[in-house]
Amino acid sequence: MRVTLIELSKPVDDLIPVGLLNRPELAAQQALVQATLVRLRQERLRPLIPSVLLRGASTNVVGTLAGGYFGGGMNST
Repeated sequence: MRVTLIELSKPVDDLIPVGLLNRPELAAQQALVQATLVRLRQERLRPLIPSVLLRGASTNVVGTLAGGYFGGGMNST
């Protein structure tokens, strides 16, 4: 007798939440499991979301672009 527990046509990404939710040793930590599943969904979308880097003028970070001007003449010219 053949027992089918999961569909063989499902991708692995769809099976990870099923496996995490059905582990008996994680039953006491379901909040952590739910937070992990939310994080997995966020990380899957991360390449599609633009990120913005804001920094102060005094922050010296290598590899970032900065612009500005310096007025060194007489009377702020």
